[in-house]
Amino acid sequence: MATLFPCLKRSVQMFLVFITVAAICGCESFDTTPIQQMFATTPEITHEEETAHRERFQHSRDPEALQWLLANCIDNGMTRAEVDGVIGQPGRFEPNDRLLKTNNNAYHTSDKMYAYGPDSKSQTYYLVFRDNRLVGFDAQDFELDEFGSTTL
Repeated sequence: MATLFPCLKRSVQMFLVFITVAAICGCESFDTTPIQQMFATTPEITHEEETAHRERFQHSRDPEALQWLLANCIDNGMTRAEVDGVIGQPGRFEPNDRLLKTNNNAYHTSDKMYAYGPDSKSQTYYLVFRDNRLVGFDAQDFELDEFGSTTL
C-alpha cells in the first residue's frame, strides 16, 4: 500500500510534525484586530495641514495643535533644526536635565534635552537629541484620542 500512495505517507508525517510542534509550542488564539486596521495606511499629511497646526500653535499656543505636530510630523532621527522648523520655534536648551536622563536607561549623559512650549495649558514637552538627532521619541505618545486627550 505504501508504494501505491507515497504522497499519503509524506502527508501523514507532515501532519504528525505539525501536531508535535503545536503541542510543544502551544496554541494562541487568532489576533482579533480587524482586517481594515491590519492593512490601514496612515493618511498623507499635507503641507497645508502642517502649516495650519503650526500657525495655530504659534498664535494661540493651542495644546492640540502642538500634539498634532508631534504625533504626525516629528520622528526619530530628525535634526534639531528640522524639529524647530516643524514646531515653528527653537527648542530651549535644558541644562538641568541630568536627573531626567539618569532615571531613564534610553538616554546617555551626553544627550541634550530641549524644551518645546509651553502651550496654553502650561505644558512643556522635552525632546532629547544625540549628536543633533532626535532619539527616544514615540509619536504614538502624542496621538489624540476621540476625546482630544493624549495617551501621556
